[in-house]
Amino acid sequence: MRGAGVCVVQRVSGGGAGSICSLGLGLGAALGLDLTMLRDIFAQTGAASRVLETDGEDMQNRAHDCYFSAVHAAKDSGIALSLAKAAGVTAPLAQATYDQYQRLVALGKGELDKSAISELTFKDRSSH
Repeated sequence: MRGAGVCVVQRVSGGGAGSICSLGLGLGAALGLDLTMLRDIFAQTGAASRVLETDGEDMQNRAHDCYFSAVHAAKDSGIALSLAKAAGVTAPLAQATYDQYQRLVALGKGELDKSAISELTFKDRSSH
């Protein structure tokens, strides 16, 4: 269980970071901010993350070529939620992330990369 547990915890942490990154960029877009500049600022502050490095530009440019699908992200988020509940841990960010990935799947976008979560947070995108 230890190895599987580490994998799930890592993936749910990354999923939550992706959700937060998507929200920040979506809000920036809604406010009319330059998203390249905003990503550069994120990278120099507490908002810096590996997810920002790997997915930030893809979220900005709607480049969702699949490296890790939204379907798999939803599955991993669901597993993490089950483990959290079994351990007596409240996980609202994991629940919100799971719900977002489930919504992507329901919209027929589950085979897109996990970065497609941005399709739900950018005001001007059709899935919003």
